Amino acid sequence: NNVTERSNMISKKDLLIQTNISYGQLYRWKREGLIPEEWFVKTSTQTGQETFFDEDLIIPRINKILDLKDEFSIDDIKNILILNLAILFFRFKN
Repeated sequence: NNVTERSNMISKKDLLIQTNISYGQLYRWKREGLIPEEWFVKTSTQTGQETFFDEDLIIPRINKILDLKDEFSIDDIKNILILNLAILFFRFKN
């Protein structure tokens, strides 16, 4: 079950191009806890190992971080993202 065969997966390279962020920025946000470690799906390809992401999760997350980063601290953004997740979970359960 190859990751690249899943329809909504995007490669790291394509993600960086589409969102216009740098490799360093992506991994800084990962280190800071803004993007979960488990969203980085490493898989073997013909050219070695590549990282893929679920496009439906990663694109909205990056757009949200980009919207908030000039106004809020990293800790504030983390809290906003956690709060959004809690609200979604609450709505889903009820």
